[in-house]
Amino acid sequence: GWRYIQWSDGRAELYDEVNDPEETRNLAGDSRHAALVKEHQDLLERVGPFTSTDARPPERRKRKE
Repeated sequence: GWRYIQWSDGRAELYDEVNDPEETRNLAGDSRHAALVKEHQDLLERVGPFTSTDARPPERRKRKE
């Protein structure tokens, strides 16, 4: 299967869970997977985000002190 992540700043991550279970190779920028990325983007537009938490990348979150 595939894991697709779309960050709120527009960055995307796509991982092949079968061949890369440790998610070390982000395939989102690989043109061979452009159709799959588009399919996931379209799905997210239709159904909305799957999280109620702050979806910004950790480096963009402000710490509460």
